[in-house]
Amino acid sequence: MSQGATRLVARGKTKQILQFVDEPDTCRVVSLDAITALDGKKRHVMPGKGKLSNRLAANTFELLKRRGIPVAFISQDGPDSFVAPYCRMVPLEIVVRWRAREKSSYRKRNPSTPPEQAFDRPVVELFLKTSGQKWRGVDIPCDDPLLVLNSDPGLLDAFLPNKPLAEQEPLLTIAIDDLELSDEQVVEIYKLAEKVGVALKEAWAHVEAELDDFKMEVGITRDKKILVADVIDNDSHRLTYRGEDVSKQGYRDDRDMALVTKNYVLVTRLSELFPQ
Repeated sequence: MSQGATRLVARGKTKQILQFVDEPDTCRVVSLDAITALDGKKRHVMPGKGKLSNRLAANTFELLKRRGIPVAFISQDGPDSFVAPYCRMVPLEIVVRWRAREKSSYRKRNPSTPPEQAFDRPVVELFLKTSGQKWRGVDIPCDDPLLVLNSDPGLLDAFLPNKPLAEQEPLLTIAIDDLELSDEQVVEIYKLAEKVGVALKEAWAHVEAELDDFKMEVGITRDKKILVADVIDNDSHRLTYRGEDVSKQGYRDDRDMALVTKNYVLVTRLSELFPQ
């Protein structure tokens, strides 16, 4: 297990990344006691959340490792942290869907999809991670637009994520090179996300929970390996257990914080029962 001095290299709304000074290809991922919504505009301190998120992420990554899926996870090294390979994060949010919830953004883009439509195989969507409604200095009308493969190799079209696709022209077209990716790596990311989707749906079904959708990110190591990176925790997915939503949606819907905390504890405990 890696030890020694670290330096802070990234801090997000709910986690921070500390790179080991003497082992720069390794880092520590620390989960914080913070829960947010509305792109950070809504925020609370939730005591104990860091430990719950970290344990769930560790259980999830251990499951994926057992399924032969490459992950940026070495071992849990503390109640609120784990050690991982240090990666260059790809500026994509990857959403994997098994169901089109009635109020989901997917149905806004695809309004002909019936509410609560289940999919026979995971639907993978890519969103460009942006801030300040800009991409490489170009103004765009929203952050995190949907990306769709252009008919020409090496290009991706960006669309508004909350409007019917059939009624839109692309906001802009970006080169895959601008993401420091190749066409082959984009295809690899789609396939990797599908594998993760199948593994997680089966794992949650094993504990009698239903996974509707989740988001993940990927990173690239110095030797060009693509890994499932960052964390997958109860902030990351929509999960139903015995007919009740037990994910972050309760926080978005302004449910009582005691209930939100209870659901996070429940989901973490269920993840301890993932199949070996």
